[in-house]
Amino acid sequence: MKTNKGDYMQPKFDKAYFVKMMRFPNEWVTWGMYPNELFKIQLIDYEPGSESASEHYRYGAFQWWLHQKLTLDTIRKYVDLTHLDPDPLMGESARRDLEKR
Repeated sequence: MKTNKGDYMQPKFDKAYFVKMMRFPNEWVTWGMYPNELFKIQLIDYEPGSESASEHYRYGAFQWWLHQKLTLDTIRKYVDLTHLDPDPLMGESARRDLEKR
């Protein structure tokens, strides 16, 4: 959606809708791996139509976690989420990124 000045307005999505639209597996939410802070960051970056490349948002979520202090539990969930992702190649890339960390 555009304003009169041609700038995009921030959409009014709730977190549950955004997660579904971007094809995040449900475990992101149920395991506490998609906190409100991450949702707000991704919502600000959202551009209409980018849901057709939703893997970029999911990969971005993995990258966000790599900049956090990770516990063993978080690492296990991260790895499990890479296997649950609808894009197996992107999941594999996220696992490699964790190994490099």
